[in-house]
Amino acid sequence: MTSDILIVDDTVENIRLLSKLLKDEGYQVRGAADGKTALMLCDKKPPSLILLDIMMPGLSGYDVCRQLKEQPATKDIPVIFLSALNELSDKIHAFQAGGVDYISKPFEALEVLARVSTHARIVALQRSLMEKNAQLKMLAETDSLTGLFNRRYLISKVKASSVHYSVILFDIDDFKQVNDQYGHQFGDEVLISLSNRVIELCREQDIAARWGGEEFLIYLPEADQQQANALAEMLRLSINQCGIEPAGNISASFGVASQIQGENLELLIKLADSALYRAKLKGKNCVELALPP
Repeated sequence: MTSDILIVDDTVENIRLLSKLLKDEGYQVRGAADGKTALMLCDKKPPSLILLDIMMPGLSGYDVCRQLKEQPATKDIPVIFLSALNELSDKIHAFQAGGVDYISKPFEALEVLARVSTHARIVALQRSLMEKNAQLKMLAETDSLTGLFNRRYLISKVKASSVHYSVILFDIDDFKQVNDQYGHQFGDEVLISLSNRVIELCREQDIAARWGGEEFLIYLPEADQQQANALAEMLRLSINQCGIEPAGNISASFGVASQIQGENLELLIKLADSALYRAKLKGKNCVELALPP
């Protein structure tokens, strides 16, 4: 990814010279002739790196840097000060304001390129690390086949919450026969299709997880038994009507349990599992409510 560099200097000639120097090296470059414009550009589209003059009319480079460091969207942008102020106190002031480097004017082209290249590389490595961490987090929290959350993630979220909730436990009816007759690849397609239905119908705050095999669990915070039953019935109808060829209609059976006296997740799942078992005994493709513990 090409680095986007913002040059902030009240001398237009400096912006022109630096822009040409950096563009020739393949960088994307923008310019601002004052601090106010620089902050506006950063707010609109944060750059990868900033070359910032200190002595400017209105906001000084120090002021601009401090304001950038106060905002979550811009606090991590590396700022290289570029100034004719060469006293040690000026450089210390620049680093105290949040700068990562300091280049003295008149600048040398090779020095500018070397320092910009170093910090652009650091930014690229940081972004790559963040992306990999996000991927690892996703892998740790989600089921790789369906895209739903996994058992571990759902349990951790329930334990971290203190609100009243309900759960829906359900599985696909006669799924082993589907696998045996049409193959495991088709069975995976059924699981994915069903999961998409779950994602479409669940509320934003609900957490749907693949509980294991063809079994799924939905955590519904601040939902009573009636609300959970309504969602389960909607899911049952949606799954039954989706029609996945060549198997045709697929059905699922549901067990619904809701907190009455602060039951924990383990007990609610047992209650929902018992309700699911009764749904199977009643002929499958139906929703059963849990009996009081």
